[in-house]
Amino acid sequence: QDGCSNAKLLMVGARYIRDHEVKFINMVKGILSDNNVEHLAQILDIQEEVLKFYMVADVVLVPSKNEVLPLVVAEAQAFQRPVIASKIDGIPEALDDGVEGLLIPPQDPDALANAILRLYNDAPERHSMGQNGRKRVETQFSHSGMTNLYQQLIDKITPDEAPSLFSEGASVEQRMSEKSRGTFSAGVTPEPGPGNEPLLVDMDSVIVDWDGAFLDRWLVNHPQDKELVRNRVHFEIEKNFPHDQRQEIIKTITEPGLYISMKPYPGAIEALKEMVACGIDVRIVTAPHPECAATCAAEKFEWISKYLGAEWISRMIITRDKTHVMGSILIDDKPVVTGSASPTWDHIHFEQPWNERHRREGKLMSQWSEWRQVLGMEK
Repeated sequence: QDGCSNAKLLMVGARYIRDHEVKFINMVKGILSDNNVEHLAQILDIQEEVLKFYMVADVVLVPSKNEVLPLVVAEAQAFQRPVIASKIDGIPEALDDGVEGLLIPPQDPDALANAILRLYNDAPERHSMGQNGRKRVETQFSHSGMTNLYQQLIDKITPDEAPSLFSEGASVEQRMSEKSRGTFSAGVTPEPGPGNEPLLVDMDSVIVDWDGAFLDRWLVNHPQDKELVRNRVHFEIEKNFPHDQRQEIIKTITEPGLYISMKPYPGAIEALKEMVACGIDVRIVTAPHPECAATCAAEKFEWISKYLGAEWISRMIITRDKTHVMGSILIDDKPVVTGSASPTWDHIHFEQPWNERHRREGKLMSQWSEWRQVLGMEK
């Protein structure tokens, strides 16, 4: 009909769990049979692998009766497929009519048929809409795009005038301003706000002896490597070894129990508790290892509860990008901490062999007994 002699419909994701779902699928099959078009349509149940369906589609249909924001819209755009969808709920936020596809009224068979005919008969428009969809998903739904949107939202709800401790080139003493330090002697945690920005502290190789826990496992089979590990020059431990050993190193790093077994550095626990007792808003900011993120994060929480107490759990921030965490100072062993934002904090290196080339004068902590001196708070 209407010249669509070779059009084919592929319905993916049919469920047969609830009675109304079974009834609906049977109704659709009955309609196809009554109109003698069963050979032009295929109904498939839920699929684990959907790539092949996007690749064979010319147009993706989302004629929903009710929705929130279906992921299928963004997925179709990612594969440069034009989308015909109901103009309801969150769908118009992801799809502009005539740009990345077509929006139609819900439960309107004629509108759906006309939209299909339009794109069936216009291959250049299908191609153009597919390209537009790809551009949109890259800007609106990509990781960097979503991060930028969140950043814009945060910027709107923070004061227009940045606190003075964020100023370019401010010293550590200036960042731990008199206004902030004045609250420390009160013995209470200050309220968030300008002058009371958190002090951020990394965990691995700053609070805990990461290398020690690694060596406990590694030296069982490689007793000759102790000095190599303890005096390594690269932050990523695997880069200090021959390439053919890296898989074994990753296996060791991802062993369950590694992170909970780490011992605190001398004075670290006492120093952190002293900081909080002085009124400093301490936040432990740590990145889980990408090869075992879930296990690593869980063990880090367990470690904090074991050594610092359950009340410190609320002070934990797990993140792969520390540049988005607001604070005055970050104490971290990593040579250079980078990310997708311009950090508000000043980086103080916790002394380790691998950050020697990147240390700056006055921006170094060698041991936890120095924390008052480094922060300009000597008694």
